[in-house]
Amino acid sequence: MQLGGEEPEGLARSRRQIVIAIVAGVAVVGVSVLAAVSLYAGAKQQLVSQLDVASERFETVFREAVESRLQSLRLGAEILARDEGIASALARRDRPDLAQRTVGFYNESLAPRFRLSILGFQTPDGIMFFRAHRPSLLGDDASGRTAVDRALKSRISISGIELGRIGPELRALTPVMYRDALVGSVEVGSGVLEPLQVAGRATGLEFAFAVDEKLSEGLDRPSNAQADIVRDGALYFSFSSPEARATLELAPAGASLAEPRVLEANGRSIFMKTIPVNDIGGRPVTRITVLRNLTPQLDALRTSIVLRTSVVGAVILLLLLFGLFRFRNLRASLERSFAGRLQELRDKAQAYDAARQRLRDVDAWKVSVVNEFILLLKDPLIAVQGALESAGTAGAGSPHPAGPSSASALTFAATEVRRLRAALDSQLELIGLRNGWRPVASETVALGSVLASLPGLLVGGAALRVVGEADQLQVSGDGALLRSAFTALVVSLGRRAEIDIVSFSAEPRGAEILGRLAGPGRWRAAAPRLDNTAPLAALSAGMADDGLAVARAAFERLGGSLELLADDHEVGFSFKLRTS
Repeated sequence: MQLGGEEPEGLARSRRQIVIAIVAGVAVVGVSVLAAVSLYAGAKQQLVSQLDVASERFETVFREAVESRLQSLRLGAEILARDEGIASALARRDRPDLAQRTVGFYNESLAPRFRLSILGFQTPDGIMFFRAHRPSLLGDDASGRTAVDRALKSRISISGIELGRIGPELRALTPVMYRDALVGSVEVGSGVLEPLQVAGRATGLEFAFAVDEKLSEGLDRPSNAQADIVRDGALYFSFSSPEARATLELAPAGASLAEPRVLEANGRSIFMKTIPVNDIGGRPVTRITVLRNLTPQLDALRTSIVLRTSVVGAVILLLLLFGLFRFRNLRASLERSFAGRLQELRDKAQAYDAARQRLRDVDAWKVSVVNEFILLLKDPLIAVQGALESAGTAGAGSPHPAGPSSASALTFAATEVRRLRAALDSQLELIGLRNGWRPVASETVALGSVLASLPGLLVGGAALRVVGEADQLQVSGDGALLRSAFTALVVSLGRRAEIDIVSFSAEPRGAEILGRLAGPGRWRAAAPRLDNTAPLAALSAGMADDGLAVARAAFERLGGSLELLADDHEVGFSFKLRTS
């Protein structure tokens, strides 16, 4: 029977699970919202970056199209300037003859076929003599125009964008020469709408073309409030489409800046970037604003992200709820599985540790056996060596005819026993150094005291030379061991190398001393080897043991290293030691 003040355990567990489920649901929803916001912001920024690249391409394509059109205009102007009849009529100031030669040609060919909107002629003093595109407009002063002034003064072709009576246009002016005299200039031109349309088709961007608002007051064109838009000090009068005009009209004031940006206005998202365009004189009197209505794209992007994050969040929430209410069974199953795997790994690890320990014991046993064997051989060898040397000495003084021969044999036997003993001593030293059995003192050793005992060890008349102040350096280590190692190096050079001068050089490098014991010469036979060389192996090969393996082990035990020089013109060794 359940007491009245107690709550059943199953009911309490259910309540805890419900609370945890609610918390988990709120957490998943929160994370999903944050993920959606982050994804939307990143995708929007990527879209803006892509449009910025497209706007840069728009500018490139526009300028290339303008240059291509200007080249065509310059060619046309030069052809007209070289026409003998046109040059003669301009020289004679015969306006009817000039009109007869150009008006029909302009109306029937240049305007419809080559899309020219300007064909005019100026006199050398800058007066507009005749316009084939507007015959009734003549006699005005054009000397104040930069293009006209440059063409007449420099007598070379001038081309570029110029703000004329009807707005910005592409113009090319070429001086007209008649009988080696300047008689005026010819001017051809066309609108800028075609290069803009080429750039728009290449990039998929809408555009609006504008001129400086103050300069627009002097344009010879009707003001159309339904078409023109005044924004940020500029008069926009040419648009790629009605949609472009409507988009620009929605943008707030101060938005048409050079930096790319996305503006939010009237529920729409608008990408805008303004490109300044300079005229022939280098003045930024015109501008192009590229734009695109991003509202449909961003709406679709937002819907897609919300849908994806909702589906993923719902799946995660369902998995969490399933795991929560099935947690006990899953946990027990996982614990049993993990416990079995963990015990299996422990058993394998113990087996590996036991095998590794057995290998170490075998290695230690082998080294111990070799060491004991050497120790057992040393004393008998010393006794045998002494006996052989005594017998050899006695045999050498005997009057018996066989005495000298016996003495030689005994001397040879004593020499071989001495060599075997020396090899065993070196092997014992090598085992002690490599296995840490040989005690090493920690003291400060002056290299000068080590070098003092080396010159007398060189054979064959070789001399030892200390370079710089190498003998003043101090290293950290065992002085006796260090002297023994350097002695082995000098003895090896004396035995194995043809060398006259052995130079010792060393210099500090941080916490190390880098040095060389070498000189010009060559090895008498094959160069000695330092890697895995053992005294007993040298003995079995019939070579004299010079202690190089022990020397290398000594350098390594002192925290340094020993290397054989690889130079073809120099023999010797390089070494490293720790500074004191």
